[in-house]
Amino acid sequence: MSSPEQDNQDAEPEEEVKRVPAFLRSDRIILGVLVFFFLILLIGRWIYLSGTGMETIEIDRESGIQIQYQLEINQASWIEWVQLEGVGETLARKIVDYREKNGSFQEIEDLTKINGIGKKTLDKFRPWIRLEKSPVEP
Repeated sequence: MSSPEQDNQDAEPEEEVKRVPAFLRSDRIILGVLVFFFLILLIGRWIYLSGTGMETIEIDRESGIQIQYQLEINQASWIEWVQLEGVGETLARKIVDYREKNGSFQEIEDLTKINGIGKKTLDKFRPWIRLEKSPVEP
């Protein structure tokens, strides 16, 4: 029986494999130049899209339209009352409940009879409320 070392010595030497590069030197240079130009184009596009050198656009806007909305206090629901500044849901429901129990308001100042509405609170939303006097029935 022969040892593995002897087998290696007896066997013919393997041929040395010569590796050929996948790309020739000229191919690598051309590929490098193409990649370089592609990167230059990519950087140029990025700079263009980032807004360098662009002017600021100013938009002319119309002045705001102010709507003169007034709430008729003897017809408004609690949902309409809530739209006024300083009136929450609880206060709005109190106003409607008071009106339903005691009848229509005769004066805007009658709102101060409701718990939670004082002179200051009334003055806050006075520009947005109105009272239409109903004609006196004979």
